[in-house]
Amino acid sequence: MLTRRAARTINPDLTELAAAEFIERYGRAGLGILQERADLAEELGHKFAAQTWRSMADAAARLLRTEAARAAQSPPQTVPAVRNIPARH
Repeated sequence: MLTRRAARTINPDLTELAAAEFIERYGRAGLGILQERADLAEELGHKFAAQTWRSMADAAARLLRTEAARAAQSPPQTVPAVRNIPARH
């Protein structure tokens, strides 16, 4: 997963780091959660909080896109074959 490692490569600010932590914890579902929190803050009249949640959601979306692009460019990982070794009695 991309998370903090990829966030470090783009010289992130606190918003990107927080978004990376959020995506690391919740996966792709984290993006929807961030957007819902922004909407709720807006509905409650907390404009600054809504702006902060939206900034985090935007940063999370960028990180997820970067992760998807890297995954598409990387060769598939192969898992070494496991041999059945007879048990010794």
